[in-house]
Amino acid sequence: RLRELLEAEENKYFAEMEAFEETLLEKQAKMRERAKLLREEREKERQQLVAEKREQQFREQCDELRTQRMKQHQRELCTERLAQLTLKEELKKQREEEEEMFAELWKEDRLAKERREAVDVQKLSKQNREILDVLGAQVAALSAHKEEEKRLKEEEARLL
Repeated sequence: RLRELLEAEENKYFAEMEAFEETLLEKQAKMRERAKLLREEREKERQQLVAEKREQQFREQCDELRTQRMKQHQRELCTERLAQLTLKEELKKQREEEEEMFAELWKEDRLAKERREAVDVQKLSKQNREILDVLGAQVAALSAHKEEEKRLKEEEARLL
């Protein structure tokens, strides 16, 4: 019975070792596959970089293409400059319109103020005339009253 247990344990141990060996082989295979993929990816990136550099070299060495690119760049600069000039002109026009509007508002405000002042002067002048008329009437009434008193005194003196 001990022998059976020992044999069973030994078989189990060998099975584990075989399984471990398989997983080790699987891991090595996966690592080799991963390394292969990384090499392929690096090679692909290198090929892409080489293609880009060749394209760049071609563009820089091709006179016709360089001339076309310079002309295109010049057109873009002209377009941008024209847009800047247009914007500058629009801003100038807008500023002039604003200044004109403010000048007009200031003029309207000044005229309204002058009209109010003229109305105020007329009112004050009318009030002054009315006050003078009242004072004149009061002076005339006082003078008439004094004349009446004087006449009454004279008449009283004549009667006595």
